[in-house]
Amino acid sequence: MGKGGNFVTVAASEVEELRRKNGEMVAEEAEERLCSQLAELEAESLDQARDYQSRIFFLVNELSRLSSSDLASP
Repeated sequence: MGKGGNFVTVAASEVEELRRKNGEMVAEEAEERLCSQLAELEAESLDQARDYQSRIFFLVNELSRLSSSDLASP
């Protein structure tokens, strides 16, 4: 083999390195997208929890008010 054979070997190793780096970049981008989606879901979950808590407080107050009015009525 002459120079050409060595060039092919180097090129193949460079291609493999580029594939490896590309795979790493794809994985990193996927991780970033997942983290972003997770953050959005966490924010949405927190909003829902606050809404439910407000609704529960409202219902507890209504129940208390209605119970008080029932007790006040002879």
